[in-house]
Amino acid sequence: MIDVDALYTGDEKDQTRITSERGMYNVDKSHLILIDNVVVDKSASQQQVFTDLLHYYNDKKLIVTPGSVEIKGPDFTIRAGSLEYDLVSKNYDFSNRVICEF
Repeated sequence: MIDVDALYTGDEKDQTRITSERGMYNVDKSHLILIDNVVVDKSASQQQVFTDLLHYYNDKKLIVTPGSVEIKGPDFTIRAGSLEYDLVSKNYDFSNRVICEF
């Protein structure tokens, strides 16, 4: 996929816009890979995620950014070397030089 621009609507009708320069989807494994200038914009919570590589594992409901990631909110910024986010439990796991600014 080239110039990915998707709008995801969650169970609670909150919308998330996801963009990237490139992407791939493995149907057999339900595995989405977004590459280069990945932006996840959650307008309801006013949060944005920025990275250059994002994996989404639909069967596990897990988002993984194995490289540098930045999350910005209205009153915070978090930078880390990697991130795992569990969509079910809503738990974040940051690693590799985590910097938080409030």
